[in-house]
Amino acid sequence: KLSRQAMEANPLNIGFCPYVVFLYEAAGQRGVIVVGYRVPTATAKSSKATRAALAAVDRMLGEIIREAVK
Repeated sequence: KLSRQAMEANPLNIGFCPYVVFLYEAAGQRGVIVVGYRVPTATAKSSKATRAALAAVDRMLGEIIREAVK
């Protein structure tokens, strides 16, 4: 649903797909796990619809990360 909203706002938003979630053990810091995601960032020239759609994707990815690290 969110991907479709982003593409309907602007077909160029397909460049944010696939959404990226990552985790890794920090080099030289055994046991330190880094978890994050690539933030889909709108530009100042982005339409209101694009900004809203990407903000929704950002919220979703943040929720996934917060749930994963509980």
